[in-house]
Amino acid sequence: VMDIRHPLRTMTLLLNRVALMDEWLMAAPATSIMERLIDARTGEAPALLDSPPHRVLAETIGHGLVGGAFLTPDWILETWNLYGDRPVERLDRYTSGPDPWGRLSPYAVGLMGYRVQGEAEELVIALYYRDPKGASQDSAELEKRWRTFHQDLTTSGPVETLITRHCSPMSTSVIEQADFSVLVGACPVIRE
Repeated sequence: VMDIRHPLRTMTLLLNRVALMDEWLMAAPATSIMERLIDARTGEAPALLDSPPHRVLAETIGHGLVGGAFLTPDWILETWNLYGDRPVERLDRYTSGPDPWGRLSPYAVGLMGYRVQGEAEELVIALYYRDPKGASQDSAELEKRWRTFHQDLTTSGPVETLITRHCSPMSTSVIEQADFSVLVGACPVIRE
């Protein structure tokens, strides 16, 4: 069920294929992706849980994860401006000016999701680094990016707002292991 008045509602438009299998509800943005999900669920193809980075991120976000999407840096670069206009102006806002965004350390995969813990609803972001120090190096940068990110609320025109109006404050935590690290950012959803 989606609240059509909720400011993060446009994120659900990308999940327009749905399948029910056993006790699972699966959603995907394309038929080919849904077919791969079904194949993984039936054991005909490897699942993301067979991938150590994906498994670590899912386990790190933990109990209460309602839904989420795994994202790679390459995918983000390819799709960051599929909707809307003014791509250069939108990017310049973050790369220039008095307080530009810094560079993130190379991460392998990320997970962006929605978690419910008790009465709290949170947006969560987790990044998996093959470098054991990568997560700690990026903690402050992730918080900065969250504070300054403008969300495009429509695809029919330039209606933007700071994401912190809908989910704030972002807090981060770092998990360091001998051969990887994970950066987790979580912020409570603000109901208007």
